[in-house]
Amino acid sequence: MFGIESLGEFHNPVALPATEMSRSRLTELEAELSKSHYNFGRLASQLDQVDRDFERLTRYDLLTGLANPTLYFDQLSGFIAIARRERRKLSLLALVAMSEAKRSGGEFVACAPDQNR
Repeated sequence: MFGIESLGEFHNPVALPATEMSRSRLTELEAELSKSHYNFGRLASQLDQVDRDFERLTRYDLLTGLANPTLYFDQLSGFIAIARRERRKLSLLALVAMSEAKRSGGEFVACAPDQNR
């Protein structure tokens, strides 16, 4: 990686003798740098996995694995933005969960969601 030979390419204002001690110290520093680089890559990979897990947990129901309202509204806002940008109409079919509907005269009628939840 950074061998002692490559140091000759750079201007060093403080000329130090290339002793055996400085060579071994340079080797130690190279090893530490390599280990730090490996650990940084591993931590970055773990952070990416945590980010993906967080995204999944915020967008899907834990019990059923189905999309939750957060995902629904994120996707809906994206579709609305595309329709506006392209000056097109957007058709929307909304399915209301049975727990969010009231029965009226033998038929289920959509109602406003309970704001107390």
